[in-house]
Order: sequence, then C-alpha cells, then structure tokens
Amino acid sequence: MNNIYEIKKLYALIIYCDNYLENHYRLRVFNTLNQAKNFCKKTFKTPNGQYEFFEVNKGRFAFYPEEDDYEIESIDRVGQKVMNVFDVREVEIRQETFIINNEGKIAKFDNFSDRESIKNLKEVI
Repeated sequence: MNNIYEIKKLYALIIYCDNYLENHYRLRVFNTLNQAKNFCKKTFKTPNGQYEFFEVNKGRFAFYPEEDDYEIESIDRVGQKVMNVFDVREVEIRQETFIINNEGKIAKFDNFSDRESIKNLKEVI
C-alpha cells in the first residue's frame, strides 16, 4: 500500500506551564479555529474551576482544584503508567503546518528535514 501524505494547516492548542519559555506543550490539534476556541472555553472555564478529564493521545488530562494543578496520565512504551503534573499559566491557539499520512498519524511539518523522515512518519500528536 502506498503512503499518501497531506500537508495541512491546523490549529494547535499550546499550554504554557511554570517556566514560561521552557515548559510548553502541544496538547491537542483541531481542524478549525472555532473547534479550538470551543474546547478552550469548555475546558478552561474559570481559574480554579473544576474541569473534566479529556483524552490526550493515550492519556488523560485533568485539573485538580485541591492541588491547584493539572495532571496528564499516560502510558509509556513499556506499559508503565506515567503521571506528569503541570501548573498551567497560559493557553494559546496557534495555526501551524502539519503533515498527515494515510493512517491518520500527524506530526508538525517542521520536524522533517528530508524525505526519509517523512517516509518514516511515527510521531503522533
């Protein structure tokens, strides 16, 4: 089966944590700006509010008011549960260029410097 790749402009939701410049994470990618805005309104309603879990790749992201922080729970390559804690300071929606293969795997276009990297597309957002 031939690999088919599509280059597409999508909207990335970026969260900035603790140390503003070093700790930022692309949390999710959306097809439209309205989808991204609606997700932010629903998820980040008010400071110190109670937020629902939502899926991030194979993990879950949640806000815990009693600790005043966010946690992402995910599974690493060997099946171990990993818990990361984030103090979210700012949320940004940014339009970026992504490459998507025919299996639905998606990666930021800037990550690829040559054709071989594109052929071996493995990074999933």
